[in-house]
Amino acid sequence: MDSMTSTECKVSGKSCNTTFSFKEIMKIFLGIENTNTYKIQNQSIEQDGSVVIMLERKGLRRKCPHCGKSTCRKHSTYIRTINDISFGDRRAIIKATVTKHVCVNAKCPCRIFSDDLPGIAGRYARFSLRADRRIVEHSLDNSSRNSSKILKMEHLSVSPSTCLRRLYPLGEETDHACISTSVGIDDFAFCRGHSYMSVVVDIFKHCVIAVIPCRSGKELDNWLEKNPQISVVTRDRGACFVDAITSCLPNAIQICDRFHLVKNLTDTMTDEIRDLLKRNSHKMAYPYPSRAEAEEYIEKAILEMGRVKDRNKMEIYWKGMKLKSQGFTCGEIAKRLEVKPQKVYQILNEMNVNKILLKNQKTAFHYAAELAGCISGGCLSVSAIGKKMKGKLDNKLIASITLKLRMAYHAKRLAVKEHNKELTASLDGGRVSAKAIRKFILAGSSDNQRLTDLMNTKNDIARVLSLCIYFRKMIKGNSLFNNLDLWIREALKSSSRALANFAYGIKCDRNAVYNAITLPYSNGLLEGTVNKIKAVKRVMYNRAGIKILRAKLIHNITYESVMHHQI
Repeated sequence: MDSMTSTECKVSGKSCNTTFSFKEIMKIFLGIENTNTYKIQNQSIEQDGSVVIMLERKGLRRKCPHCGKSTCRKHSTYIRTINDISFGDRRAIIKATVTKHVCVNAKCPCRIFSDDLPGIAGRYARFSLRADRRIVEHSLDNSSRNSSKILKMEHLSVSPSTCLRRLYPLGEETDHACISTSVGIDDFAFCRGHSYMSVVVDIFKHCVIAVIPCRSGKELDNWLEKNPQISVVTRDRGACFVDAITSCLPNAIQICDRFHLVKNLTDTMTDEIRDLLKRNSHKMAYPYPSRAEAEEYIEKAILEMGRVKDRNKMEIYWKGMKLKSQGFTCGEIAKRLEVKPQKVYQILNEMNVNKILLKNQKTAFHYAAELAGCISGGCLSVSAIGKKMKGKLDNKLIASITLKLRMAYHAKRLAVKEHNKELTASLDGGRVSAKAIRKFILAGSSDNQRLTDLMNTKNDIARVLSLCIYFRKMIKGNSLFNNLDLWIREALKSSSRALANFAYGIKCDRNAVYNAITLPYSNGLLEGTVNKIKAVKRVMYNRAGIKILRAKLIHNITYESVMHHQI
């Protein structure tokens, strides 16, 4: 073991020439203000790369920590080892000689007590006060794992769990009361979709003053009730905060955040504009005939297959049998078909249909209803109908029966195909982004052709956009646009249901919105705080509890005050 033999240091200059002894150097290093408290040996010993500083407390008389009676009776001594911050690039260890004393008060429950080390370390502590302070400083700025790594490089062997334990006293919320009069409140996700917390920030001091483990409930209500001095509260449009502040702080001025107002407007109207674009950009489906329409085409085609002299009789027979099955009499059938009743009676009751019909006509009449069902079900080509009929009708007969029907719907399909082709050509620019829609809502014009076409085709969209622009200018504080009540009335009468619903929400929270327009307060500070909380949670691998979050966010709780309470 090598001993450090340097016992003095000389500082010289133009204006001073001062010499420090080793004891004074060690006291400066240890941060001991009262030089009469401790006796430091005039040497330090380096063992295994560590600097060992030997000291003991001066004086013989001590006060009992329980009864307060002084005594000078010694019981025994022992060496207490304390880890300190590094001395240069070496580990520093303080070895203090601690004396045990005997209490002379016979009624005192403590018979033997040990010396404390004020200014050096707390009772039962393994680290000095300065080392504890260094541990807390790194733990507040980093995760526990990273803090442990950094402290090991500074010759302080500290586990991640110890780093967390040093922060727990800072996160203890012993008193909910504060002295702030103007605060902002916002919520953040502790576990997204499951549990949420609230953070309160002083608007003027820009510091976090409370972290509440809920965004609605008894904890939030209790905190607000214990702070009746609060006169101004900035918030977003969350109903949980509106109800809590209104019930617990009825005299406080509530201010709705301007950013959230404009964002809520753009989000609401963006969805509506996107829906309008979708309605104008839907492709048309290919049309198919209904069952009744298909039957009508098929009947006409079957009748035209027979002899010309028999077509009139077959038409009366076919329509008459349908009406007869529905319960009509011969007279009523004759009126509907505009023929004589005798002729209807003769055709329906006396005419032999089998002698008039051709073979193909008989087959076609027999399967006409089934054929119409196949066509109305989505089969329009001859091959598809033939597969559906399963060989009951040959393809040649199907083609002749459905020729006029297929020709009529072929023309309709060509029109649909042309429409879809034009629509695809107009949509070559891709879908309209949300950013372009928001700009369109707040500016009233756009470089996007689809949005321009929408404005030209929809008559009411210009009026809706003018109301959105008016609201934005009003929120930004433009003195020419400051009539909130007029805007609410006009927006409620708007053709846009989304804008009317938004205006109704503004009407319900009218005072807070009006205060946002007229007063120079903003909730933007809370947005930055919430982002900071998210960063802290990511650094802590999303495992930071309420105590750790309080310790890392609330800066007005000082480490020195907590340590003074522990000592």
